[in-house]
Amino acid sequence: MKSSDTVFIINPASSKGANLLKWDRLKRPLQEKLNLEKINEHFTTSEDYGRGYVKEVIQSGVKNIIVFGGDGTLSEVVQGIYENDKLIANDISLGLIPAGRGNDFYRSVSKEIKNTQAKSPVDIISLGNKKKIDIARITYYKDGNIINNNKNYFINIASFGYSGLLVQKVHSENKSTIMNALTKTSFSYLAQTLPTMSEYQAVAADVYVDGQECYSGNVYLGLILNGMYNAGGICWSRSTKLDDGKFDFVLFKDLGTLKNLKTMSMALINGWNEHSNYIYKRASNIKIKFNPENQKKHPYFEIDGDQDENEIADMFELSLLPSQVDFFWS
Repeated sequence: MKSSDTVFIINPASSKGANLLKWDRLKRPLQEKLNLEKINEHFTTSEDYGRGYVKEVIQSGVKNIIVFGGDGTLSEVVQGIYENDKLIANDISLGLIPAGRGNDFYRSVSKEIKNTQAKSPVDIISLGNKKKIDIARITYYKDGNIINNNKNYFINIASFGYSGLLVQKVHSENKSTIMNALTKTSFSYLAQTLPTMSEYQAVAADVYVDGQECYSGNVYLGLILNGMYNAGGICWSRSTKLDDGKFDFVLFKDLGTLKNLKTMSMALINGWNEHSNYIYKRASNIKIKFNPENQKKHPYFEIDGDQDENEIADMFELSLLPSQVDFFWS
């Protein structure tokens, strides 16, 4: 790894600004550990969360892009490595030093680390080992026609239904002082769970898995899993891998708040089995077509913890792109 082909992307707003202090403390030991002549750093802004800068530096020859931030910043970087549905370059390597609210993608990475020398995210990067991981593509439709959208790829998890409202509440500025303080931590999702459950109104959808109709009816929560974790550490699947070419897809039917909560709790404890209250599939393509009679009061989807969907979209297609990009992994 050389300074000339390595950049660090820092989200100064992550963790409500606390990341700037963490980054200042980490820079010098990071430079020494990675044996870099200097640290090339770029701070994201509200005008460019990282993707625009990433496109520029890849075209100028940068090969290693290390994110100091959370899942949202990493996801923005992933948007930047593609142009016209193709990787801008085939020799790009991504790395992550987790410093966000939930850090769920890194939980999936760390779960599979076997090298005993890799005791920290910086160790993983310094060892230089990499693995090709899958990336997911999301396509948006209106009345059967493809429409433009701000976010077209995800690296960890996309989910719909109840989670659309939950993530909206987590990101909302209209919170009490206590709730606002919790938003700075990984407890932000947990703190909003019960209020959101009582408020959520199920949406109706037709769901197709690998081209076959799978479900038609009211949806409480649907999860398309490339990684294992979201919502600040909830492990939705013990089987999905970031390099296996398949999603784990889980759909919870809407059965009322208490029954929904019980069903999810039992599934998380016992793993996925055949059950009448939910659907579990391994797949590479998922289509969700939402009923036009839905009273849409919040975004249908959250994608890697953010909400960027085109508001007029009525159908979403999620496809897994296998072995797309090298990721620092030991």
